[in-house]
Amino acid sequence: MSLVCPLLNSTGQLLDMNTKQLDTGQSIRTFVNAIIAPAPLQPLNTNRLHDNWNQGITAFYSNDFISAQSDFIRAGAANAQFQA
Repeated sequence: MSLVCPLLNSTGQLLDMNTKQLDTGQSIRTFVNAIIAPAPLQPLNTNRLHDNWNQGITAFYSNDFISAQSDFIRAGAANAQFQA
């Protein structure tokens, strides 16, 4: 990839690109995809605290208080610093 110089405003928005290539549209897309675009989400990572908490809330509002209590206990066990 050739050298590209992004021109950003004070909030970090991309305003323009200085390139030395004729196909600036493609070079800008390449730059954005390679440099600026965030890393893809990692669906294999799970958040047991979040998942158990959400299941507990769903169970609670479905009046399934036994399941809700179990879900909240599991949420607390997933992170010792979590305090509800």
